[in-house]
Amino acid sequence: MSSADQKNKYISLSEASLLTPYSQEHLSLRARQGKLKAAKIGRDWMTTEDWLNDYIRGVGIKEENKKNSNQKIASKYISLREAAIGSPYSQEYLSLRVRQGKLKAVKEGRNWVTNKEWLEEYIKNVSDIKSSSGEKATKNFLKKTEIKTERGVFDNSLAEKVSSTLIFQAESKRQFLSPRQKFGINHGSIRWIEGEIRRDRMSAGNIKE
Repeated sequence: MSSADQKNKYISLSEASLLTPYSQEHLSLRARQGKLKAAKIGRDWMTTEDWLNDYIRGVGIKEENKKNSNQKIASKYISLREAAIGSPYSQEYLSLRVRQGKLKAVKEGRNWVTNKEWLEEYIKNVSDIKSSSGEKATKNFLKKTEIKTERGVFDNSLAEKVSSTLIFQAESKRQFLSPRQKFGINHGSIRWIEGEIRRDRMSAGNIKE
């Protein structure tokens, strides 16, 4: 048998697993998925060393690409811990805002990561909202103050009108009172006045005698 025939000879996945860092089960899965070239002979999958090497090279290229991609991601994104250092917020608060969808971020593994542009955008939006809320609160305060002032002027004017009306009604009623009612004279006062008049008359009579 020539070396070419030997090289292209089929090998079982069990044998292939000894030539690679992968298990027989993993190679069988990749064969069924079409990732590893293989031929089914009877009930078993068979491959060749060439096909196995092609698969390993392909995996190596993918792993390298993945590594480069991860490096790019690492250089592009920052962890929420790093973001907290460059912002007035804690890592826990930023994590909460990410879960609420207020701060843009992506999940890398089990951790959320963001970037400086997204963080600056969030801080700017929060500042704009606070500024808008402050202006609104100021306008509402001034409006309430104006309303209170208007109410105060109205209340004073109303009080003056009510006071004038009551005084006018009292004066009008006083015109129709009897002398006793008008001057607040009661029965006791009348008896005292009558007694004084009698004493004055008696004194006048004694003087004449």
